[in-house]
Amino acid sequence: MKERKFNNYSGPGKKPPGKRRPFRRREWHKGLFLQRFLDILFKTPYFISLVFLVIMTLILLPRQSLPVRKYSINQIATSDIKAPYNFNVEDKEATAEKRRKAEEKVLPVFDYDSRALPEVENKINMVFKTGRERLEEISKAKPSPATRKGEGPAVVPPSLGDALRQSIAFPISEEVLELFGQKKFDEKLEEYLLTTVKTIMSQDIVSNLLLLAPYREKGIIRRDVSSFQEVEVKRLEQIIDLMQVRDQLERQLREEPTLSSRQRPLLLSFLQPLITPNLIFNRVETDNRMEIARRDVEPVFYQVTKGEIIVREGDRINELVQLKLNTLAKGMKPGRSLFTIIGVTLFVLILLFSMWRYIEYYQRRHTKLKNLYLMVGVILVTTLLVAKFSIYFANSLGDYFGRPPFNNVSSYLYAIPFAAGAMLVVLLVDAQIAVVFSLIFGIFVGIMTKGDFFLTFYSIAGSLTAIYGIFQYKERSSIFKSGLIISLVNIVAILTIASFRDQLQDLQRTSFDLFCGFAGGVAVAVVASALLPPLESFFHITTDVRLLELSNLDRPLLRELAIRAPGTYHHSIIVGNLAVEAAKAIHANSLFVRVATIYHDIGKMNKPEYYIENQAGFENRHDKLTPHMSALVIISHVKEGVEMAETHHLPPSIIDIIPQHHGTRLISYFYEKAKQMEDPKIQEVDGKDFRYPGAKPQTKEAAIIMIADAVEAASRTLADPSPAHLKGLVKRVINDIFIDGQLDECDLTFRNLQKISLSFIQFLPNIYHERVGYPGYEFEAKQKKVGNGSIGKKQSPKAAHRPE
Repeated sequence: MKERKFNNYSGPGKKPPGKRRPFRRREWHKGLFLQRFLDILFKTPYFISLVFLVIMTLILLPRQSLPVRKYSINQIATSDIKAPYNFNVEDKEATAEKRRKAEEKVLPVFDYDSRALPEVENKINMVFKTGRERLEEISKAKPSPATRKGEGPAVVPPSLGDALRQSIAFPISEEVLELFGQKKFDEKLEEYLLTTVKTIMSQDIVSNLLLLAPYREKGIIRRDVSSFQEVEVKRLEQIIDLMQVRDQLERQLREEPTLSSRQRPLLLSFLQPLITPNLIFNRVETDNRMEIARRDVEPVFYQVTKGEIIVREGDRINELVQLKLNTLAKGMKPGRSLFTIIGVTLFVLILLFSMWRYIEYYQRRHTKLKNLYLMVGVILVTTLLVAKFSIYFANSLGDYFGRPPFNNVSSYLYAIPFAAGAMLVVLLVDAQIAVVFSLIFGIFVGIMTKGDFFLTFYSIAGSLTAIYGIFQYKERSSIFKSGLIISLVNIVAILTIASFRDQLQDLQRTSFDLFCGFAGGVAVAVVASALLPPLESFFHITTDVRLLELSNLDRPLLRELAIRAPGTYHHSIIVGNLAVEAAKAIHANSLFVRVATIYHDIGKMNKPEYYIENQAGFENRHDKLTPHMSALVIISHVKEGVEMAETHHLPPSIIDIIPQHHGTRLISYFYEKAKQMEDPKIQEVDGKDFRYPGAKPQTKEAAIIMIADAVEAASRTLADPSPAHLKGLVKRVINDIFIDGQLDECDLTFRNLQKISLSFIQFLPNIYHERVGYPGYEFEAKQKKVGNGSIGKKQSPKAAHRPE
């Protein structure tokens, strides 16, 4: 069984390729030559993709700009140069001044060595400990020969001096060693020296106070080299240098009463070399921090507005003009380099391939996938062109108006009808493809706006709203209702974007943005309304809105049917009610089924008296015709119906139902009558002469209408339309149609047939219900007295005028 056609989303499509449509005028007629040529040209998706690839790449490529001529200093300008757009130029002097101030705010780093005091204490401890140990060793040894001869003992033997100099890392004078020897390296002297050193070195000591002179006002950073903890020091007067260290040593030694005037200078000469600066200026770290502060300073720019004269012809080029020209040249690099073209082409190719694969794998109910792909591509190209033109127009408006907020180009972009394409796709195809279309189009919008993520979000939000909004309404005005819904969503999206950009406090600009967003929703409805009719016509699409228009019973063709063939008109309404219930049961397109059944027998208007539902008590015209001629008359209403539908410009999907609802069924009454009249020995009756030419139903909707038409016709022949009889009739009709092979080319399943049968069985008793008798109105008794009448006609063979 075949699947559903693409050429109409809202209902059945045309005949499959390779089969000629019956009774259809030649496609070369009425200027359809171009359309036929395009059908042949676009017979493969590869050629379609190539055309779309070229067009979309040209649309999405950035606008190419002319290069700016380079001038050197003191060169004469050969022409006037105006700024083609607003651009910023760096103010190097202001930037340098700003960076200099940033450097001045950086505090110098001084490394504090907390290990300096312990090192000095270790040296003093080492001197006194080693001295005491050596004296103890000497005292245990025998007296030297010099001592035995009566010479005085050496206070500090030479061996002791050598041992001390090897144990410590700095020289000690002989006088100091002699002093320590006389004191026998006394522990009290050692403790005094340690206390003196600790008192002085607990302060911050620099080599020279001149290092601190530039930083008296702002202070310094004191960084501990051991823990890397930093402290900001503002009071620099508490820091001392080596000269102040000497003064403090002299004062403390002078205040010690146990020391003689000879001993004080010796101890000073011993202690002063030991005390070194513990606060050292770190120039490398300070320079690094100043460099970081310079880099963190943003350059200062001033704006060159569009139209401003940068240099006039004949003027001499100075440094400022050269800077402006160089900045302009960087911003006007040619946008169509080879790599740019390759990148955009590959990007478009990937998205087109993704769209084709989605259509091929997930839209298989459409047999004409190339037509679907072509239509979606045409909508995509059209909406891209509209968006591209709108962006250029927005830039022109921004340049034309010099005062805010009317000079803000980004505000005008909110008025672009980005969602028009998604609305067209959901109207012409379905919501699933429309969602994919929205995502692809949103990406293209981002490319056209140079990666504006917020505008991509704005486009996708509006497109998804269009899909939902138009999906809820089924009339022409629904497009404008959906446009109002899009306007409201645009406003919400703009407020969201403004909050992300922290622009809500600018009430003037935000208000203008909201106005443009509302106008964008209205523009979507206008553009969609303008493009929908030509797209419907060119691609032979019958939308739900178009179907609702065709369902208006006040249309001239239907009024004519009701006047000339009232029985057929009533029959069409009843068949429509039956078919709608069946379509709902199997989730087919019930709206299309209702509209198609209204027009399925319009061909009977030319000869209404040959169909029993229109005879109303008159003679049967077929009594004077041969079975072959009667069959030709019955069959002719199909051809005449097709021609009549084409004359009134009905959609192709509706026209297809006229032959398909009969299929190739046999007109059994006239066939049996011909067999009875013909002598089989002389001539055998050919059943092909009594069959409709077809085609067989191609879709679920066409099959439902065939079954409903046959069931309604057969039910009129029942003398007793009880539920049991109606149930048996429905099953027999469906079984005959199935056995005859009429459902072989559509995608109905056995489960679908069961649901269709059940819907008919439930609905038919509502048509043939009984009513209570009204006193004084005994119509049935009067009819029996007449002896014939409607009852007799009711029992007449219906098959003579309608196929079973």
